[in-house]
Amino acid sequence: MPQSTRPGARRVTITDVAKAANVSAATVSLALNGSPRISEVTRQRVERCAQSLRYQPNHAAASLRKQTARTIALAVPDIGNPVYIEIARTVQQVTRQHGYHLHLISTESQPSEEAHALRTLAQRSVDGLIMISLRGASALDSSLREVSGPVVIIGHLQDVICDNVTVDSAAGAALAIAHLWSVGCSQLAFVNGAAGTWPSSERERGVLSALRAADRTIPPSLRAEEDFTLDGGYRAAQRLLAHDVHFDGLLCANDLMAIGAMRSLREHGLQVPGDIAVIGMDDIRECQVTTPPLSSVSLMAGERGRLAAQLMFDRLGGEVDTPPRQLTVSPVLIARGSTAPPRQALEVGVNA
Repeated sequence: MPQSTRPGARRVTITDVAKAANVSAATVSLALNGSPRISEVTRQRVERCAQSLRYQPNHAAASLRKQTARTIALAVPDIGNPVYIEIARTVQQVTRQHGYHLHLISTESQPSEEAHALRTLAQRSVDGLIMISLRGASALDSSLREVSGPVVIIGHLQDVICDNVTVDSAAGAALAIAHLWSVGCSQLAFVNGAAGTWPSSERERGVLSALRAADRTIPPSLRAEEDFTLDGGYRAAQRLLAHDVHFDGLLCANDLMAIGAMRSLREHGLQVPGDIAVIGMDDIRECQVTTPPLSSVSLMAGERGRLAAQLMFDRLGGEVDTPPRQLTVSPVLIARGSTAPPRQALEVGVNA
């Protein structure tokens, strides 16, 4: 008689199956529950081992585990960034509508902290996790595959292994470049964010695509990389101006950098947009109160948050049982006074 059914014998556990299949217990749980995150080869191996050991799931314990915390976690790279505040605001709106609480985690864009956020889901501290990842999910691939609860990533995924909301950031950068040319700029400068992040690589791709299509270039002396912060934009603009190379249009990879850059330009006695037109990306609310109001490319932060929360509650509510879904949001150009031709600057600034 098999060990699992012999009187007095130790019950075969999920750990026994995991050891026999050479996978984790979480992977066994996902495989036996038909999760799309588990490959067909792994699923079949787990099922063979479970059948061989005559493993019988503990349905009473499973029932207890299904008691929900009615809490969703949102992991953001920087709790002070206005973009993430806007995403958090819309996620919380949807969360409240479903009678759930929102638990906010700041990862500081550190892989170890992102892994910690995933553990809160694995440990059943929360019912689902929405994560904003600047470096993509490749470093967390194995952890993502072993988490049994729903995960939504806001950002770029090489392989869509969980629900994903992204924005066409490259198209947004190309929109910004085209706008600077449309207002008469002849020589552009580009301040990008920190290398190695998804936003910076996508913005770089969009800029290069626009330049190639128009058979134009931006010389190395008019390119800079810095942190996605006010101080980063200020430092980058200082370096550009130190080269003493003329430029009349400046694209910054986000609005915080653009606002910092405008402070540097003013300190050098340069007028925006009279001497240099400036445009950012994200369209944070602060764009409307700068002097002049800052032109920007909206990357639809609020909409990304709303869509991510909706994907999450679709899973929690059992309304979908499909492979991971990916939704892509399109950017929108918002022209304001910082890129208006001199005679139009005042009018555009007032109407922005």
